[in-house]
Amino acid sequence: MFLYQFTKFLGWTVVTGFAFGMCNWLFKFVHRRWVSKWSQARKPLADSYRNVMKMVVKFHRVTGLITASALLAHFILMFQQIGLSLSGLAAMSCLFAMVGLGIHGAKFAGNKKGKWLLGHRALGVILILAIGVHVLGQ
Repeated sequence: MFLYQFTKFLGWTVVTGFAFGMCNWLFKFVHRRWVSKWSQARKPLADSYRNVMKMVVKFHRVTGLITASALLAHFILMFQQIGLSLSGLAAMSCLFAMVGLGIHGAKFAGNKKGKWLLGHRALGVILILAIGVHVLGQ
């Protein structure tokens, strides 16, 4: 029973890690859209926002790797206990493809805003749906 609960904890760790990873895009979007246009009167609040955003951006890569590791452990343990879940396999494939594109963009892509980034972001949206189907379908 403990192993099954631990496996579920790993699954929710993946969801939490993915949500934190998505905050990278969300914080940058909010900054571009609103915070960067604030007047000098809101400078202390804008500076605080930027400090939090820097932390989220700084740990985005690490979060992706930790999330992928937790997902791999979740998959192995669930496969041993229950068997193969097709919705879980689809979500896992999507997350690993997204991590692969992130690694490609961080290490090998000359253009930091190339087509890989569009794919990385699109997979994030698809992964939201895949995780939703997987969690709700259990």
